[in-house]
Amino acid sequence: MTSTIKVQNIKHTNDTTAMTIDNAGRIFTPARPSFKAYMSGDQSAPSQSTFTTIQFNAENHDIGGNFNTSNYTFTTPVAGVYYFYTSYSYVAGASGTGGAIISIRAGGTAIAAVDWLVENTSARWGASCSTVVSLSAGVGVTSLAYGPARSIFGGDYGQTQFCGYLIG
Repeated sequence: MTSTIKVQNIKHTNDTTAMTIDNAGRIFTPARPSFKAYMSGDQSAPSQSTFTTIQFNAENHDIGGNFNTSNYTFTTPVAGVYYFYTSYSYVAGASGTGGAIISIRAGGTAIAAVDWLVENTSARWGASCSTVVSLSAGVGVTSLAYGPARSIFGGDYGQTQFCGYLIG
């Protein structure tokens, strides 16, 4: 026995569309929390002794309004599994060698990090990391940097960004 449900939209009783299925069978979830944040300009160098929050003060999109461009934090609106990605591009310090780290933190705890050795150079560097994590509602998620750099490059062209979305 087979059953068929033919429907184009699934809505909440308050008339909010939760899901749309187009004529090709693709499923869209327009209310799913999602964001992409970036820096509108360059940021001064991260510390070589402590982590520095990357100042993502502009948004490409923010479905649900959960990213705060004043404190650079995404707050999980509901409990669930989330995907996060962050990257940054910077010019290393002109002298010395040291470790550099990019990290994603949830509730103050590292949930993803990538570290590497930066050699004595003034070359341009970049790094990224991503993770899938189960979080409770109301958890603040931020992106941080550590290491020898002169400045972090900003702009909405993908070099320094922070994004994420609810998987389910």
